[in-house]
Amino acid sequence: SDRKVFASEEAARAAPHLALIRRAIRDHLTLRLSYRGGEAQRVRPLHLDYWGKVWTLTVWADKFQDFKVFRVDLVTALTHDGGAFLPEPGKTVEDYLATLSPA
Repeated sequence: SDRKVFASEEAARAAPHLALIRRAIRDHLTLRLSYRGGEAQRVRPLHLDYWGKVWTLTVWADKFQDFKVFRVDLVTALTHDGGAFLPEPGKTVEDYLATLSPA
């Protein structure tokens, strides 16, 4: 059987989005992301993490002008919107990580 085995239901739900997310992170492509059925928003994908059960995607969200972390299994729609971005000071994964640790 060519049925894939996933560590969790959440990982199985995230799987269809992972190739696009990885390409978008690598090539600095902007994405349109809908989350839990909410309105689609433009994001700059920065970092993908796997927590043993759940994948999360850290982005710079233009709508909020801030970093957001989304559970990939709760993403309801994800497409490349045709755009790209250059890393900007204050909007990189390194900047996000700096917000997590005390100065």
